[in-house]
Amino acid sequence: MFRKIICLLTALVLAAGMACTAAAEGRREGLQFAITAADALWENAADGEAAAAEARKSGLASPVTEEELVAAGARIDREDGIIFMIRDFGVPRMARTAEEAVETAWSLVKTLDGNEEGELELVNRLNIGKTGVWFFHEVRGDEPVYGRMLKIFFDEEGRVNTVVSSLGFPEETDESLGAEEDPLGQRVLDAETPEIPDFSKMLPGEWTFTAEITPWESRDITVPVMQDPDTGLWYLGDPVRKIVLGDFKKMVLEGQPDCLLTSPENNGWDPEDALIFHRILQCRDFFSRKGWDGPDGLGTPVLLLNNLCLLNGEAMDNACYIGLLQEKWQTFAYSRGAGFGRCLDILAHEYTHAITETSIGVGLYKDDYGAINEAISDIIGNLCEMMLGETKDTQWNLGENLGSAFRSMADPHAREQPEYVWDEFYAPKALYPNDANDRGGVHANSSILNYTASRLCLDAGMAPEEALDFWWTVDLAMGSRTDYYQMAELMEWALRETGLEKYREAVRSMVGKTRMTLRARPDTVPVGQMLVELNLPDTEAMKDHGWTLMGIQLQTGEALSFLFNLLSGPPAGEGDTDFIGLIEQIAEGEAGAATWGSPEQAELQEQFRKVFLTHTTWQAAEGEPLAMIVQRGLPTLYLLMNLDLSTTEIRNIVLLAGSEWLDIEGSLGSLGEETEMNGEKAGEIVEKMISLGMSLLLPEDAERQSLPTAGLDRVELSAVPEAEAPAA
Repeated sequence: MFRKIICLLTALVLAAGMACTAAAEGRREGLQFAITAADALWENAADGEAAAAEARKSGLASPVTEEELVAAGARIDREDGIIFMIRDFGVPRMARTAEEAVETAWSLVKTLDGNEEGELELVNRLNIGKTGVWFFHEVRGDEPVYGRMLKIFFDEEGRVNTVVSSLGFPEETDESLGAEEDPLGQRVLDAETPEIPDFSKMLPGEWTFTAEITPWESRDITVPVMQDPDTGLWYLGDPVRKIVLGDFKKMVLEGQPDCLLTSPENNGWDPEDALIFHRILQCRDFFSRKGWDGPDGLGTPVLLLNNLCLLNGEAMDNACYIGLLQEKWQTFAYSRGAGFGRCLDILAHEYTHAITETSIGVGLYKDDYGAINEAISDIIGNLCEMMLGETKDTQWNLGENLGSAFRSMADPHAREQPEYVWDEFYAPKALYPNDANDRGGVHANSSILNYTASRLCLDAGMAPEEALDFWWTVDLAMGSRTDYYQMAELMEWALRETGLEKYREAVRSMVGKTRMTLRARPDTVPVGQMLVELNLPDTEAMKDHGWTLMGIQLQTGEALSFLFNLLSGPPAGEGDTDFIGLIEQIAEGEAGAATWGSPEQAELQEQFRKVFLTHTTWQAAEGEPLAMIVQRGLPTLYLLMNLDLSTTEIRNIVLLAGSEWLDIEGSLGSLGEETEMNGEKAGEIVEKMISLGMSLLLPEDAERQSLPTAGLDRVELSAVPEAEAPAA
């Protein structure tokens, strides 16, 4: 009997162990993600159109009311009185087929405050594990209505369980979107792209090169190449993954669609191009293991363009996702010489933008919406780099392999980003979103979600595989108007959807810590901070949308330490940095690619970040003052800078000198005039500069400061000549 009991217990333990192992393996495998295009959801276009019309009629005739939803136990989430999410739907509605999805969508339009006379277009069907998602957006004619969309979620049996909607929110206008003339963007859209090669007939090959992975490490890497058997030309491309490289400058500025990179002998490829190509291949393979085929999930060929530049031909120090060009290429571009190939997180960031665009369609790239878009790319880009072992960073930095990171997700203040809503470095929404105000802080405020993601892993123990499932689910579930207020609820839903409810308290803690649901500007600020406000006068110059208020603060202790090190002479040892020599090189333009991303330059950047803090703000609403949070008691230089929105040239900089603003360009220009007032004018400027010096020596140490407006009414804006574009 004793032996039988022991055997039984052993069997139970082994069975439990096997069950735990299976569960663990299931967790490691994680979710699969996929997409089906709209044209594949109907047997043929004609039948689809007729079926959709019939389903619409049926849905409008049998609406789902709010009373029914409440009675069925549904949870309804609102923002500003408008429904943005319905959970635990309860009402028996099916969405197994496109017809049923269309019928369900129209049955909800009235309850969601949508337009019953409008048009809903079925964009695609997404899959998050075993959950299906029908994605609609409102259209007018052939054009989508900005910011209005609907997602209907259904389970394995086809039962509707969740709805995400923005149909009831006000329609966005060109002005509220910050739409301004974008000559370069229009040139890209109008450019004729190369024909897609016949990948099936291309002969595969390889090319091996030595790549600089970081400023301290090199590695031999082999990338695929392909040969056209008809011409004998080699292409820097992959016939299996359908990715090929081209030249942005040649295609866009010179108007030459024959821009693909070729070689007659499979040699002479630029190692920088090859390294970025390798990174994009890594991205594609990383996401494909989760079921996602290419940037848009549909296997669309990828065009990767080097030589990203401005209209005048100057290199644009950037890497970017351009989008779907001419319905045939998913397109990315990058500038040479910036070292982006070192940073898988940066390239995976751009790759993730393609996934997000597929998920939300015509998004609103401004304010919270744009910040969340950027944050999702930061988070998944970092996870990609970490999970593929391409970084030693454990603190969720972005671009750290350049030598100095762009963003620190675990410590946002280290890169002048906020930890919470209306923290220092927080960027308010923009009344007129544009490049001068970061479109309402889309890069600045990405840190609020970034901080949440990093702390969930670092503090709560969320594993990278779990984090990838969680944030990818959030990405595919969110809508075009998901802001931070809505994100707090969407994350709760995603925890249940991904089976990660064990992190619920950690998520709620981070929502509180980041003040994600805070809507209005607070009346009080924490100890050590100061709220600064400026009311712009009602003049033509100040009505221009290109003004940004900057507060540059000097951290005196760090400044004295840096100054002492700077003046203490040349470096004593071989490992010490000659900062003065490096500054001279940069000032004389001798640094070039040799210094960009070098350890010395990175160290210099870090030193400057410790010495200076930069805060920026702009007009958030009509009639409201410009407002920002700064550190209390630090010497602060206040500048008003105006950027020409069509050329990105600085039109004017106005400096607060004591109690009056000094128009630098206007004042210095008047000194050159041959008048008797020159001496008096010079004396006035000197007096103001003395006032400025005194204000820096005796900084404000209060909870709130209203900046004076004297002198702003005399500021004028000079015209900036349009940038000349090279002839096509």
